[in-house]
Amino acid sequence: MSKFKKFDLAILILVAIALVGWFLYQSPLLKTADWREDIAVTSNDPEELALKEQVKNDPDNVSLLTQLGNIYFKHGKYDEAQLTLEKALRLNENDRGVLESLGNVYRYRGEYEKSESLWKKAIAQNPDDAHLYVELGKLYRNWLKPDLAEASFKQAISIDPTDDLLYSYGLGYFYRDIGKMDLALESFQKALELNPSAFNYAGMGDIYREIERYEESEVMFKKAISLDPKSEAYMGLGYLYTRWGKDDLAEIAFKNYLEKIKPKSEVYTGLGYIYLHQKRFAEARDAFQKSADINPTLGGYLGLGEVHMAEENFALARKAFEAELSANPNSAPAKNFLSQIKNR
Repeated sequence: MSKFKKFDLAILILVAIALVGWFLYQSPLLKTADWREDIAVTSNDPEELALKEQVKNDPDNVSLLTQLGNIYFKHGKYDEAQLTLEKALRLNENDRGVLESLGNVYRYRGEYEKSESLWKKAIAQNPDDAHLYVELGKLYRNWLKPDLAEASFKQAISIDPTDDLLYSYGLGYFYRDIGKMDLALESFQKALELNPSAFNYAGMGDIYREIERYEESEVMFKKAISLDPKSEAYMGLGYLYTRWGKDDLAEIAFKNYLEKIKPKSEVYTGLGYIYLHQKRFAEARDAFQKSADINPTLGGYLGLGEVHMAEENFALARKAFEAELSANPNSAPAKNFLSQIKNR
């Protein structure tokens, strides 16, 4: 076996989970009541085509421009998203939707000062909106300013201490991402006290999985599924079983998600790594390609490159890793793999 084929499944899955978690944490899907809504769309989505036609007929409509910018962002078309939303901002510099959407784009692209300016402007207009402080906290988290991030999340809670999502999606996942797992558990426990929802049980399952308390993680995910048969917990359960070395159960969980809920990029990525580990290369290629087709930013091209490496098809591996870097310019794994096959 080539040295390029000696992949350790645990490491591969950690990479996949990190990629998925990082994207979701930054995603502009949060609109108070819509925090748990996930929109997985492809670049030829009819909604995008319809919006482009509407904008063509009404080019100065701020609402349409904002919607189109958000769709571009979800499709990984970051330049188009930024240009579209910047035009909307020039047309109305005080529009809240534009401030939030462009603030998300700037945050994702690492233009933190610009993002901060927009979020602070939105907060000045709406000082009692806890959601805006959550978004500011996410910015500071990405900006590696954890003290400011924590302060923003706590400010959100001070505004509305009864909102369970401020403890779970906000503070809980923040503590997870900076490695303070004890505080993450406390935050999710508080969220569950306020609202024993499927989302909060699944979040607790995420934390238990990260600290390798697998039995408790399994209980949390299954509880979430019992409360909501279409819960995102199927995906969390799949990653749990993969980390736990239970590939067969992981495959079932991921396939349950696809059958019961909808096609989703990160689920196909999880399946792809299972197939790769089991040397089911054709199935792995198919899964990773489907992941990339749905959303190119969630590791599908990275996994596809790893399959080609395992098959010692270095030309195709190189193309896949280059595609990964096009979607995620700062992807350290893609850069590392390209370095490994530089002369192959």
